[in-house]
Amino acid sequence: MLYLCKEVLALKHSFSIRKRFSSVEHPFSFSLRLTLNFIGSTLLPVLLALFIIMQLISARQTQDTLTAVESHLDSLESNVRVYLNELQRVTLIPYYDENFTYYLSLANTDRQISYPEKVAIRASLENTIHLIRYTRTDLQSVLIAFNDTCLFHSSELMDVPVQGFDYAAEDWYQQAMEAKGSVVFSSPHTPAYYENANAEPVFSIVKALTNLLTRVPYAVIKVDAKATVFQETFDQVSFPVDSRLVLTDANGAIIYASRDFSPEQLNALQREGFPADGPSVLEGWASRHLSRPVSQFGWTIHAFLDQRDLNHGRYSLLSIGLLVYAACVLFMMVSYYMMSRGIVRSIAEIRGVLSRFENGDFAVRCDMRSNDELASVGQSINSMADKIEELIEQEYRAVLHRQQAELRALQSQIQPHFFFNVIGNLIALNQLGSRGRLEEALFSLSRLMRYVLDKRDTVTLEDEIAFLKDYITLQKLRFSDKLTCVFDIAPEAKGFPLPRLSLQPYIENAIIHGIEPCEHPCTVRVTAQSRDDMLSVRIADNGVGLKDGYTAGIGIANSAQRLRHYDPGSRVTLTGAENKGCTVEIELRRGKYENTDR
Repeated sequence: MLYLCKEVLALKHSFSIRKRFSSVEHPFSFSLRLTLNFIGSTLLPVLLALFIIMQLISARQTQDTLTAVESHLDSLESNVRVYLNELQRVTLIPYYDENFTYYLSLANTDRQISYPEKVAIRASLENTIHLIRYTRTDLQSVLIAFNDTCLFHSSELMDVPVQGFDYAAEDWYQQAMEAKGSVVFSSPHTPAYYENANAEPVFSIVKALTNLLTRVPYAVIKVDAKATVFQETFDQVSFPVDSRLVLTDANGAIIYASRDFSPEQLNALQREGFPADGPSVLEGWASRHLSRPVSQFGWTIHAFLDQRDLNHGRYSLLSIGLLVYAACVLFMMVSYYMMSRGIVRSIAEIRGVLSRFENGDFAVRCDMRSNDELASVGQSINSMADKIEELIEQEYRAVLHRQQAELRALQSQIQPHFFFNVIGNLIALNQLGSRGRLEEALFSLSRLMRYVLDKRDTVTLEDEIAFLKDYITLQKLRFSDKLTCVFDIAPEAKGFPLPRLSLQPYIENAIIHGIEPCEHPCTVRVTAQSRDDMLSVRIADNGVGLKDGYTAGIGIANSAQRLRHYDPGSRVTLTGAENKGCTVEIELRRGKYENTDR
């Protein structure tokens, strides 16, 4: 191999190197490709990680928010319950007045209550009930009635009940009588027994006043309270997110609603009912619904939380994550540019040296400033150039006749386009960011160059097979899965001596002429056995085979000549047929030059 480099690299048909390197019109484009590869390979995992982290943190924040909201709802529930209990105690006032109890017993008889008796009843309660109503702004009126008779009333409406009003026909009156002394709540309504048209809708607590011994109802007390009493209580509660509150009674009627609700939303709630706890959409407003029942009374506090506020932390986290990722991509682009600039400079240096080698200038050397695989390739090229110059000057002419056969054989071993193809493939691997394959190929090329530049005339079969494996590795960069090579070397044959580079032409012939024209994946199988002093090597492929009239090329002929020079009794046999592959069988006895040192 050392003797052919001068002529190989000087051949004019080796212009393919220029085509290989000139095809890389934009030597810096692989930086962009590496960047896109980095973005493509990391974007999905980063987004997935951000999504998972966002979901976990958002779930935690949402849970904390819901816990705080539930705490506020518990407080509201307690306040509403306390208020309703206080309101319920108003209905017990008549029981504390003996005169009123007496007159109530008369109201339950056939005897009509006289006007003086009514005055006496009113006087008995005025001191107590008027005092309570005047000191509480939430009470609109207090009414005590029996059938169509108003026994007592106190109202801020400055009006008196309608004369002869049939109270017994009202739903609230009937419900109170059926409850037999238990408290009944009436849904918001405008009292029909007052003529004042400006009366504000109220909710009422109704109770039948009964004989404590006989449980016979005497009359019904109705306390009307303003729903706005809950506004101050609800407004004092500060939720961590935008929220709207609704208070409903046992029948689902709305007692109080936050002012943020639109009439359409309230109508939808009354029409369709309140949703279950969880996410909901109310007239286009995305919210989360929570409810809290008011103990003992059947009322319910409903809280609607703005879903956008709940998701605000999630979107903020996603924005921060994307900004961090964008910063990482920017840093990576700068880093890749700096790294690729050195790699491109090294490749350009190697390309320039090989171009000058092609023109016959072997005085040029690779000036590699990096300390990587490309630097090792550059050193191998420099070492090759040194050997070429040294052998041209000192040995080429002196040993021309003795090494003529070997020279012709070496000339057919590894053609210049092989090196150029390898360099082109290395550039492609670097552009694709296939670091693992690039390193493997560079090491294979480095070992192949060292083996080619070796000074030994004879080597062991194990060394030759190792060289062939590196050669196959570099060829697979071009043929990929189309080429498979299988080695079956008997242990006793590994130490058998043979001329260096004597098997490579057959492997190259199988690949170039047998496998490359095929459209299907092919296999080259190399087997070797040794018995006594005889080495048998068999190289078979399942490529296109041998056509009729096939004639061995220069490389095959020179290799056979080198083997005969080593062992005059050696035999090289080629067999095969078209589309049935080709088989080369080599038989070689141990030669007289068994030493591996030159």
